Amino acid sequence: MKTVAITGASGSMGSQTLYHIMQSPMNFKSMVVLRDKPRNRRLAFELKKRYGGRVEIVMGDISDDKVCAYLAEKADYILHCSAIIPPNSDHDPEGAKKSNYFGTVRLVDAIKASGRADNIKFVNVATVALYGNRSYKHPWARVGDPLIPSSYDYYAATKLWRSVMFLTPNSPVLFPCARRRYFTITFL
Repeated sequence: MKTVAITGASGSMGSQTLYHIMQSPMNFKSMVVLRDKPRNRRLAFELKKRYGGRVEIVMGDISDDKVCAYLAEKADYILHCSAIIPPNSDHDPEGAKKSNYFGTVRLVDAIKASGRADNIKFVNVATVALYGNRSYKHPWARVGDPLIPSSYDYYAATKLWRSVMFLTPNSPVLFPCARRRYFTITFL
């Protein structure tokens, strides 16, 4: 049975990702990373009740090297949905940078150090905020549009730094064969 690690499973993207993974006929096992706080402890209880042994709860933070190393050791797929989003990212920009950017760097470093880099598939979930403000006249972003986050949107800036790691040719964070194993997905 293949194991899928999902970061950010307490958020809207991550929870929907987990739901669809668990409904898949491919019978995946899921590892869910949740920060240790009362709301997430209740969520962990609900997930264990709903999915039983098919879900493993990892209480921690992706900015913790031990959590990242554990994911890289156990997972076949890592779906990276986590982010500190507005308004929390506006009130705690350092926390947003720690999670949105440096957490991603630690996760990728753990994959590279695991000795399993060629066997792990990694998906980085981006955001439409990378394209700046969208109006009702121009709501859609297209592949190739410039990545120009809005001024003072710290969330978008941290997600831009995170995405640039994967979009830049010969990026030092990428490991061998990364071109066919990394995907950055932007949801509109």
